[in-house]
Amino acid sequence: MQNHLQRTLFASIAIVVLMYTFLPVGEAQVVNTDKVIYALRHPWSDLRLIAAHRRVWGTRNTYRHDPENSILAAQEATETFIKIAEVDLKETKDGTVILMHDKNLGRTTDISVDCTNITDSGKGCFNNNLFDPYTKEGWNPPVESISWDTLKKFNTRLRYQDLFVDPEDAPPTLD
Repeated sequence: MQNHLQRTLFASIAIVVLMYTFLPVGEAQVVNTDKVIYALRHPWSDLRLIAAHRRVWGTRNTYRHDPENSILAAQEATETFIKIAEVDLKETKDGTVILMHDKNLGRTTDISVDCTNITDSGKGCFNNNLFDPYTKEGWNPPVESISWDTLKKFNTRLRYQDLFVDPEDAPPTLD
C-alpha cells in the first residue's frame, strides 16, 4: 500500500513538474501548485485543466503526429497552447523511470526488431517482426522485464500512432 501511495504522489509531482518544464521560454507563469493538485484530486472545483494526454490527439492536430510520451509530443502540446502535458511513467528492470503508457513495449516501440538478441534464446520471438497490436503478433515484453541499458544498447525507438518507427526518438527517461 505504501509503495502505491509513493507512486501516486510521484506521478502527481511529475505532472506539476512537467507543467513548468514544457512551457515555452518567455511564457512561464506562476501557478499555485496547491490549487492544481487540489483540482486533480477534486474535479468538481472551479479550476479546469486542459492537458495533452500522451500527445496532442484529434482532428485539430493535422500538422504533426509525434510519438506519444515523447519529448517532441510535449513540445507539440506547447505549440498548440496547451500548458500541461500529461505523461505516463513506467519503471524498467533496473529502476529507471521512463515515459511510457503501456505496461508492455511492443505497441509503442520497435523493441521486437532485436528480440532474438535481447532474449538470447529467441524465446517468444516472431521472426523479429514489429509487434502488431491488431493481431497481437510479435514480441511484446513488459517494461519491467527490460533494463534501460538494454533499451539503449539496442537503440530502441518509439513508434508513431500508425505504428511506423520514429528514426530519432527513443523512449525518454523522467530525468
